[in-house]
Amino acid sequence: MWYIYFDPLLCEINQLNKGYTITHRWMNNVSQGTVSQLQEQIATLGFMDDANWISSTIEDLEEILAVADDFYNLTRAAINKEKSKLIMNTTTKRDPIHIKFRNNTILVQPNFGLVRFLGVNVNIHMNHSLVKKELRAHIRSFVNLTKTKPITD
Repeated sequence: MWYIYFDPLLCEINQLNKGYTITHRWMNNVSQGTVSQLQEQIATLGFMDDANWISSTIEDLEEILAVADDFYNLTRAAINKEKSKLIMNTTTKRDPIHIKFRNNTILVQPNFGLVRFLGVNVNIHMNHSLVKKELRAHIRSFVNLTKTKPITD
């Protein structure tokens, strides 16, 4: 059901061409020196009723949010805009950033640590110590849970 409900919004956002462009180049043939390139633009990540909007600029993000807000109003979806999170790799400022979400302006605190999405920790600065710390906590929790359990065949 969510696919039927959410797909028109995701398609509309993709047609804006406002997402983040990722490019990969590789050498097909070393002796001939031929190089191939693959490029894809990503504007959304979605699962069920959880959506992530991805863009290269704040202005593009605000355009994406305007389309999303139109969709939410049309479908009468109850969205808590104050729960929005912003992951940035272009600033080290810790001050809240004002983002227009159609008729609302929300203050979003930039996050430079781990952000969890669908059970996956996203870390914008690729700080491996944060990921290792999280893994150690999971392992410790598992060990504490199982160390007193009897072993059976």
